[in-house]
Amino acid sequence: MREDERQPWDALDHVEINYDAGRPMATFDYFFAKFSSNIKFFPQLPSVEGRVNGLLIGGVLLRYAARAEEHFRAAIARHKIEVRDGQVSKIVSRDDLESMIYFMRRSVDLLVQLYCLSFSEDKSAIEVDSIGRALTLKGAGRARNADMIAVLFGDVAGREPDRTNFLSILNGISNSYKHGFLISESDVFRAVEFPNIVLFEYKNNKFSNAAIVHNHNACHIMMGFQDAIRRILKNAGALPNAWAELQSAG
Repeated sequence: MREDERQPWDALDHVEINYDAGRPMATFDYFFAKFSSNIKFFPQLPSVEGRVNGLLIGGVLLRYAARAEEHFRAAIARHKIEVRDGQVSKIVSRDDLESMIYFMRRSVDLLVQLYCLSFSEDKSAIEVDSIGRALTLKGAGRARNADMIAVLFGDVAGREPDRTNFLSILNGISNSYKHGFLISESDVFRAVEFPNIVLFEYKNNKFSNAAIVHNHNACHIMMGFQDAIRRILKNAGALPNAWAELQSAG
């Protein structure tokens, strides 16, 4: 590796993650924004009697997903890096990216909570309320929430898997924003050509653990989010034919 190819964090004991959505950036479009005038095409989510109305929760999910796209659009429009005396002095788009991740996480956690409650025989509580908790249960191989795990992660017959590992990466990014101590250190590293997300993640904030360096192209994160929401709803059987009709309408 040439000296000019080295990253500032190469001296750390670390693992660097660069998310790839599995499709080119040229295929990106503002998918959820299309529903602002075509909400009738949005999938009907399940209702839980006495707890939640599927039509209302679908509207909230759509609002969260569309807001994530709005912040992504703003990050692109505002992406500007100013360099003075060889040092980065201003990065305009970083707050938009953090807001984008917030609404992505809210969208996914909402689906986790909904499908945990709808599949559970006990409607008195939501046992699994976040993607982090769902990932823990998936890793433990628990059968108790098997239907919900199958919807979220696939890996069973007839259910599409999370081939790009997006849900785990989103969980790591979100936790780094929420709990990470070194945002002040990682925040200065930004790509010049296109918005990217750089975060240092230490498990349990213990610096004796190897660092996970998140270094992601923001467009790939957005495409991964869009694909994950569509995949989860498809796995849950919530996609009507009209969804494909809207998607092809452009």
